[in-house]
Amino acid sequence: MPSTKVDGILDGLKAIKDEFYTEKALFLQNYNRLIAEWISKYEVWREFLASSTVSADYVAQRFTFAWQLFRVKSSEVDSTLDESLSDLGNKLFSEIAKDAADIWTRVYEGKMEVTHKALSPLLTLREKLKGLSFASPHAMPVTSIMDTVLGGVPNKGKYIAGQLLLNLQGLVCLLKDKHALLKQAEAVQNATNAQRALNSIVSAFSPDSKKEAITPGCLNSGGLW
Repeated sequence: MPSTKVDGILDGLKAIKDEFYTEKALFLQNYNRLIAEWISKYEVWREFLASSTVSADYVAQRFTFAWQLFRVKSSEVDSTLDESLSDLGNKLFSEIAKDAADIWTRVYEGKMEVTHKALSPLLTLREKLKGLSFASPHAMPVTSIMDTVLGGVPNKGKYIAGQLLLNLQGLVCLLKDKHALLKQAEAVQNATNAQRALNSIVSAFSPDSKKEAITPGCLNSGGLW
């Protein structure tokens, strides 16, 4: 989980813990009575059942609620952790590409305008990347790219169209191309800021660009140009 969400999650866990121990106390108060009522229903097995039960104190010692937080960090000595994280990062971006391809087909393909609801699946994808940022050094740069594009969309307005829509379509095209996305993430890591890297992504969608430059292979014009 992102470190910024730790406090909120801990508050939720503490609330669950309080509820757990309240229910535990109630259960133990009635434990002996419930056991006796259960045994009384099976008179033939009374002796066997009575000898098989455990005391309320025994149960109390084994009903606990606890958690442990830890940070995943690779060791300075040789281990397989780096390899495991690399595999996890590779899987993460494969899933991102698959999700983005679905978003493209369902939301953006061939569209000349969309509503602000079209941002929802991209925001979900962003949270997924941010939450699993420990799995790959490319996750946060991609999040920065997404923030730059999404941050340029006004909160108000009935429809998103024109250059703003082209920027969103370009972003989705990038996200669904795993190889290109990882390359661009590396560019962000080496750039002075996310905007500089973004310019190279969306410049092809600028109305001032030549037609040959603004028609990426992954993007069907849908009558936009």
